Amino acid sequence: YFFSTMYVTTLDEFVVEAERLFTADPANTRYSIKFRHCDAQVVLKVTDNRTVISYKTKELSDVKLMEKLNNAFLHHFTEISPEAVAMELDERQKQQEKQQLAAQQKKQQQQQAQQQKK
Repeated sequence: YFFSTMYVTTLDEFVVEAERLFTADPANTRYSIKFRHCDAQVVLKVTDNRTVISYKTKELSDVKLMEKLNNAFLHHFTEISPEAVAMELDERQKQQEKQQLAAQQKKQQQQQAQQQKK
């Protein structure tokens, strides 16, 4: 495998490149955060298994921006596709129809049993 590593110097540049990478291949994109105690650095990385984008900082002011970035990635990574929602709704509707049919059949059987007793 050939990996292309890109080191960016600003958090804004990292955000732009990370979003570009994510939108190109959301299924294979991973995001990681690591704190290096030895030099008190935060290292952010995004990869799609072909390209690695990395950003290192010691700046405390970047922490708030990183929090927003984390929230954005969390939202992107947990977002459900419209197709998946439609499939789940179809599945739920089928389950409800099966339950209704089973309830109707049970009611008919009970009515038939009562009629036979008479």
